[in-house]
Amino acid sequence: SSRLGGDFGDENDIAIANALGFTLSFYFLLFGKKVFVKILSAILAVLFGLCGLASGSKIFILLAVIESF
Repeated sequence: SSRLGGDFGDENDIAIANALGFTLSFYFLLFGKKVFVKILSAILAVLFGLCGLASGSKIFILLAVIESF
């Protein structure tokens, strides 16, 4: 399979973990008080976002949108 996460288990389970990481990183990016935390959160949000999209799971997009609200 060309989907990211197939070597580690079910792609949908990996997408759920990526969605949680993306959401937490996005939260700290918006509400973090220190500049270092904001920079690190931005980098992690991009990485989690790319990995989540590379998993090819619709659950990632759904969870990332719902959890952001």
